[in-house]
Amino acid sequence: MKIENLYEKFQNPGNAYRGKPFWAWNGELEIGELKRQADVFQKMGFGGYFMHSRTGLATEYLGKDWFRLINEVADYAQEQGMEAWLYDEDRWPSGSAGGLATQDVRYRMKYMQLSVVPAGDFRWQDNTLAAFTGKVEGVKVYDAKPLLKDQRPEGTVLHFTREIMPEHPVYNGNAYVDTLMPEAVAHFLELTHERYARECGGRLGDSIKGIFTDEPHRGALMDIFGSTQAIEQGNWRMPYTDGLFERYEREYGDDLRAHLPELFLLNEGQTVSQVKWRYVDLVECMFLEAYAIPMHECCQKHHLYFTGHVLQEDTLSGQTAMIGSVMRFYEHMDVPGVDVLTEGNKNFLLVKQLSSVARQTGKAWKLSELYGCTGWQFSLENHKQVGDWQALLGIDVRCPHLSWYTMQGEAKRDYPASIFFQSAWWKDYKQVEDYFARMHVLLHDGEQVSDTLVIHPIESVWCSVFPGWSRNLVGTTDQELKLEKHFADLFGYLQGEQIDFDYGDEEMMSRLCAIETENGRPVLKLGQARYRRVVVSGLTTIRSTTLNLLRAFARQGGRVILAGEKPGYVDALAGDASIQGALEIPFEPQALKQALSEARRIELSPSCPEVLATLRESEAGVALVLVNTNREQGVDRLKIRVKAQGYPQEWLLKSGGRAQPIYRRQGEWVEIETSLTPGGERAYLMAQAPLGADPRPLDPQPCRVVPISGEFAYRLTEPNALALDFARWRVDDGAWQEEDEVLKVDRKARAMLGLAPRGGDMLQPWFIAQRPKEVKGKVALRFGFYVERLPDDPVELAMEEKDAFEVSVNGVPMDKTARGWWVDPCYSRLAIPQGVLKPGENVVEIETGYHAGSNLEAMYLLGNFGVRTESDGRVVMTGLPRRLALGDLRSQGLPFYGGGVELTVPVEGALETGETALLRLNGLGGCAAVRVEDAETICWAPYTARVESLIREHGAVRLTLMLTRRNTFGPLHMLPERIPGYGPDCFLTEGEHFTRAYATLPNGLEQGARIEIYKED
Repeated sequence: MKIENLYEKFQNPGNAYRGKPFWAWNGELEIGELKRQADVFQKMGFGGYFMHSRTGLATEYLGKDWFRLINEVADYAQEQGMEAWLYDEDRWPSGSAGGLATQDVRYRMKYMQLSVVPAGDFRWQDNTLAAFTGKVEGVKVYDAKPLLKDQRPEGTVLHFTREIMPEHPVYNGNAYVDTLMPEAVAHFLELTHERYARECGGRLGDSIKGIFTDEPHRGALMDIFGSTQAIEQGNWRMPYTDGLFERYEREYGDDLRAHLPELFLLNEGQTVSQVKWRYVDLVECMFLEAYAIPMHECCQKHHLYFTGHVLQEDTLSGQTAMIGSVMRFYEHMDVPGVDVLTEGNKNFLLVKQLSSVARQTGKAWKLSELYGCTGWQFSLENHKQVGDWQALLGIDVRCPHLSWYTMQGEAKRDYPASIFFQSAWWKDYKQVEDYFARMHVLLHDGEQVSDTLVIHPIESVWCSVFPGWSRNLVGTTDQELKLEKHFADLFGYLQGEQIDFDYGDEEMMSRLCAIETENGRPVLKLGQARYRRVVVSGLTTIRSTTLNLLRAFARQGGRVILAGEKPGYVDALAGDASIQGALEIPFEPQALKQALSEARRIELSPSCPEVLATLRESEAGVALVLVNTNREQGVDRLKIRVKAQGYPQEWLLKSGGRAQPIYRRQGEWVEIETSLTPGGERAYLMAQAPLGADPRPLDPQPCRVVPISGEFAYRLTEPNALALDFARWRVDDGAWQEEDEVLKVDRKARAMLGLAPRGGDMLQPWFIAQRPKEVKGKVALRFGFYVERLPDDPVELAMEEKDAFEVSVNGVPMDKTARGWWVDPCYSRLAIPQGVLKPGENVVEIETGYHAGSNLEAMYLLGNFGVRTESDGRVVMTGLPRRLALGDLRSQGLPFYGGGVELTVPVEGALETGETALLRLNGLGGCAAVRVEDAETICWAPYTARVESLIREHGAVRLTLMLTRRNTFGPLHMLPERIPGYGPDCFLTEGEHFTRAYATLPNGLEQGARIEIYKED
C-alpha cells in the first residue's frame, strides 16, 4: 500500500482493525436493549462483537427466540457497518452445546484410569481395559507383567479401566464431549453450526462474519484440572476414546495395551519414554482429525471464518496436559487465536507461537481474547499495556473479555470488569480502540522482517509425563521446570536483543519444510515463511525428520546453531543428535547475540531487554514499532539503530498524527534519538522522502511550575452509593440468624431449602426454566445501616428483581414503581419516602418466595450524602464534604463511589503572550482516566494535556476523574485486596481471605498534579 493511502487508513481505521469484545448474553434478552447496547459498542470505538452465551442466560439457548435475536442483531450490525460474530457454545468449553450434545452417554468424554490396588481387592470389571502385576514405588513401576482373566494375582495390581466423565452443572447436568470421537463432534456440529446455517441463512459470511470456538481440549493428561483429588487417591487418568488401541497399532505396529504401565508410570525408573511420546502425538492427531479439521471444513462450507482458541496455550506443561501442541491446531483456523488472561500475564511465548504459525500458513489475522480476570480496578492505561506487546507480536483482532448484557444475579461475578456501559469510563474507551486500530493498520500492512527459526521444545515434555508431573496445568518436576525456564530464557535472550524469530513445530516441519536456494544461499522454507538460520536449544528429544532436515540444511551451507546441550534422544529413544557443520555454542546471551549477529536489524543504546521491537516491510516502507514492557521505568535518552533505507517518520498512535524525529543516517543504518515512558511505545515508518516537519524536542524545560494542591469545588456525575451487603436472615418463620454477607446468606438458605448453590458453574437459568418453578419456602433479610446525618435531598434504594420481593424501610412498605435504573438496567431505583429514614439505626427488609431461579444480592442506597465505613464493617450515612482534595476519595465520603468526579482547579496568574501550559499528572492512581474539559482524556503516560486555552478563557481547568466500580461491586471483603486474577470465587472468601471490614482500593488522583508553563520557541 502506498504511504499516503496507508496514512489515510492509519488516521481513520476501519472496523476490521477494531476490537470485537465478548458480548455476554447473560440474561433475559430483549431486542430493544440489544440494539441500545450495540450503539454503545459503536460509540466505544469497537468494530463489532461476539454474541456469547454466558452464566445467567435466561433466553433458551439455541431456541426459537435465540436465533431470532441473533438474526436481528446481525442485521442491525450490518446497518451500522459493524461486524457480528457467533460463539459456538453455551459458556465454555466448546463441544457440548450447553449439554445438548452429551445427553447421549456415548458422546461423553472418556478416560483411561489407573488404580493401584492390593491383589486381594482387585476384581475384573466390565470397564476393565487391562491389568498388570508389578512392583510400584511412588510413580515408578518395576517388573510389570500382564494379568490374564483366569490368573490369580499376587502383590500389587495395576488396574486400567475405561471411565466416562461424570455429569457436571457447567454442562447443564451432562458432561463434556469426546473430542477424539468424530461422531460425537459431528453431533455437536449438527446441533450448533448446521443449525445456525439453517436458521441464519444467507447472513453467514455476510452480516455474520465467523464463529468462535472456546477452549476445546482432548482431556487432561494425568492433571485433574482444577482438582488434585484423584491424584491424591492414587487414581490417575489419561485421555481415551474407543478405538484408541486399534489406531495406535495401525500407526506404530505395536500394542499400546501391552505398554500401559509404561504409559502411565516411569517404567523401570526411566524418565523418557517413546510410548508416552507416541501416545501424546497420536491423541493430538485424533483431536485435530475429530474436532479442528471437521469444524474448519464446516465453517468453510458455510462461509464463516473459524476463530477462537484452545485450552491452555500458556506453558509447555499446560499445552501438553490439555492439547499436545497448540501450534498444530492453529494451522486449521482462519483466524487463529489465544487468550491472555489477567493483568500481569506477560506471556510473550504464547503469542509468538501463534504469530509463527500464522506467518508460516498465510493467516492474515490473529486474535487474542484479553483482559479477562483483571477486576473492576483495571484502568485504561492497563488496557493499553496489556494489549501493547500482543499487538507488537502480531495480534490484530482484539477480543476484550467481557461486556455484560446485564449484571443481574450471578452474571455480575462473571470475571469482572464489564468493558461496557456499566463502567463509568465507557465513553472514553474509544481512545483505546483508536490507538490499537492504528497500530494494527501499521503492522498489518507489512511482512514481518525475520529469517530465524527456533525449534519448539514441546515434544520434550510429552515423553516424560507421569502421575503428579503437573498440577493444575503447571509442571512440578525439576525436569519440567528446567524445560520451561530454558524456553522462557531463550525468548528473553533473543527478544532482549530485539532479534525477531519464529517457532517451528516439528510435526508441521515434517510436512511443510523444504530447502531452497535464494541468491546463492540455502533457505529453509516452512510453508510461506523462509529462514536463513535455525536455532536448536532446550530440547530433550528431537524428531528424526527434523534432524535429517537440519543435517541436509547444514550440508548445503545453511546456518544451524546448537545452543547448549544437544538433545540426548531422537524420537524419544537414546540417540545421536549431532549435526555436522552446525555451530555449537554455550547457552548464554552473549554467545547467542554473536551467533545471530547477521540477523540483527535493530540495536538499542542503552541496552533495553524489556523493550520489544518488530519490523514490517511493505510498499510504504519499513515500519518499526517498539513497546516498553516495563511499567515502572522508562528510558530517557534512547538511540535506536535500524538497518533500513529511507527517512524516519514517527507515526503517533494516540492522535493519528505524524512527526519528524531526530535522526541521522549511518551507511545502511538509520539512528533515531527518542525516549520511552514506562509502558510507552514508539512507531516509525522509514519512508522514501522526509516528512519535512521540524524535529520534536526531546526534553523541553518549563519556565515555571504551578502546583495543584488544596481542596476544590466538585460535582458528582451520578448519585453517591452506600452498599448494603450484610444482613440478618431467616427461612420461613424460623428464628432470625446472625448477620452475614448476603452471598453467604444465599448459599445457606439454598442449603436449608435443598437447592444447589449458585456460582459460575451453576445450571443456566434457561435450563432451569424448562422445569416447573417450585417455591421451596420464604426467605427474609434485614439490612442495617446507621444514619449520622440525614440528607436534604431524596434517597433511593437500588435493587434487583424488585417485583420478586416485598420491600420495607423501617417497617414502611415501599412503592416498587421504578424511577429508572442505576449503572445497569437490572438495578431499579425505588424512592424512599421523605421522613422514613431517621437518625440512628435503620433497616431495609426484603422477603421473597425462594425457588431454584431466585437470587439474593446486595442493594445500594443512592443520593446526595456522604458515607463512612468503620473497622467493624458498619456503614454510616453522613454528609458530603463541601470541597474535595485530589487524594484518596474513600476518606472523603466516597468509599463506594464509582462514577465521575468533576473538579474545578483554578490556576493563578495569567499566561503571557507566547506561553503554553501543560497539565501533568504524576500518574492515574485510582482513576481509570482523567478527562480535561471535553477536549481530551488522559489515559496513560506521559499523563499530559495542553490547557493554555482553558486557562486563558476560564482561569481554571475542569478535570473529571473517571473512577472504577471496584469499590462499588467488589469483591468487597476479600484479602488480600489485590491478587493476580479475579473471578466468581473472589466474592465468597473464607478464613484468612475474608474480612468483615470493607477491603476497598484507593480511589482518586492520589499522586498529585501540576501545571507546567513553557515558552514557545
